[in-house]
Amino acid sequence: MRTYYDVLGVSNGTSYSEIRRAYRTLALKLHPDKNNNSEESKQRFIELVEAYNILSDEETRKEYDRIYPLDESRHSRIPEPQRTTSDYTVAGFLLYERTDLGICIQYPPDWIIDEKYYNPYDDRFNQVVGFLTKSYNQPHQLQELVSIEIRYLGSYNIDFEAYTKRQLQELMTRHADAFDFILLESSQLTLAGRRAHKIDYIFTYKRKNKYLRSVEFWTIDKDRAYHISYETYSFDYLTYLPIVEQMIRSFEITM
Repeated sequence: MRTYYDVLGVSNGTSYSEIRRAYRTLALKLHPDKNNNSEESKQRFIELVEAYNILSDEETRKEYDRIYPLDESRHSRIPEPQRTTSDYTVAGFLLYERTDLGICIQYPPDWIIDEKYYNPYDDRFNQVVGFLTKSYNQPHQLQELVSIEIRYLGSYNIDFEAYTKRQLQELMTRHADAFDFILLESSQLTLAGRRAHKIDYIFTYKRKNKYLRSVEFWTIDKDRAYHISYETYSFDYLTYLPIVEQMIRSFEITM
């Protein structure tokens, strides 16, 4: 089994300074910007970032070593049973519905709902609701977040292509000051039965900070743009992805 230590090319007892040195060397070699932004380089860099994020932090490294104890006879990590959806949710999703906004979505019953104030007369980006995970005995403090946001377009006569182009430009502007930003995917699909766009990217604002991974979806219906986003640490992204995908599939626009 390939381990995070293997990804960084270091041994189990490697010091934190050696881990940082190995990461920096490989990051320069594997960064997508150095490899024509190929899909293979993006996936290898994500794997490298995840390995460094886990092993460079004392608490997350201890947790990793606990979950994947070293078998000295095989010199490999033997994983315990993988966490599944049932490990951190109660069977059956609940329905969250806002008739005033004409939206509904299903969510895990053990996630926290965080409703935000919105102003339908405000043309800015307004968060309607956020769904956050409860602590799962994780060493880090960031809670995974799925949020639904609405932009009221008002009298603006803008089609889907023009809106998407503007959103992509805003994305780059929003992260212009990031230490590193990698766009993994930008593609079209459907959301709530409507034409939609998806972007998937990782970023960090400081050299020593952990990378975050964010996925955003948007669609337009009448005079409103609907956005759904999912953001967490890059190494936790796949853990909650099945739940998030189910939430996104359940999203409906009912107006």
